[in-house]
Amino acid sequence: MDTIANVANEDMRPYVRDLLGAFLFSGDDVQKKVKVLSGGERARLSIARLLLEPTNFLVMDEPTNHLDISSKEILKDALTSFSGALILVSHDRDFLQGITEKTIEFTDEGTKEYLGDIDYYLDKRNIVDITEIDLEKVPKGNTSDSTKDKSDSQQRRIRLKELEKEKRRIEREIEETEKNISIFESKMLELDTSFSNPEIYNDSEKIAQLKLDYNNLESNLQISMDKWTELSIELEETIEEISIHQT
Repeated sequence: MDTIANVANEDMRPYVRDLLGAFLFSGDDVQKKVKVLSGGERARLSIARLLLEPTNFLVMDEPTNHLDISSKEILKDALTSFSGALILVSHDRDFLQGITEKTIEFTDEGTKEYLGDIDYYLDKRNIVDITEIDLEKVPKGNTSDSTKDKSDSQQRRIRLKELEKEKRRIEREIEETEKNISIFESKMLELDTSFSNPEIYNDSEKIAQLKLDYNNLESNLQISMDKWTELSIELEETIEEISIHQT
């Protein structure tokens, strides 16, 4: 909370909690010390902080690494409405769609400029996936070396496809888990309101049932939060492995 509040101007300070909530920091989580946060949590906090700082030029290197689907969408919406200049370095096609107006390709021979977004670039290159770019060249050498290189390249391509598929699966599970978390939190909030209802407050049976329902929701919420954490770590590891295979 302090990390964000320190960079927020007077107008934005009342909305600090809302911003943290948008990046999945809710309840007592906003009081955590930064040093105890995971890599993914620190990335989300850094981006939330960045969005509050007045600037007209942003340079972002793989900003979606370690981000869950919801945070990625929040960041994309923020950057889409950003009025300043923006340079993005990214292999995330979904994230790049609709944000950029120009694409620059860096190769061993130099740079080439494409006056369009990532879809325009891929269409001009006649390729479907960004990862194909890294695998399309086979190092020159004798026949045996060339065959081995092609085999290695093939294995890398296969592994990358498996990793991309796994990444999409994890992202879908994270999205579903986040929906469940939102549902549980919403229902718990409703029960909190019910507890203060005078008609229910004086009915011991209803109160007992409400407490039971609340405890069940709290238990399910904790299970979902733990699952979200495990999936986020799994996603980070998968993204890192994808990055390794792309180099």
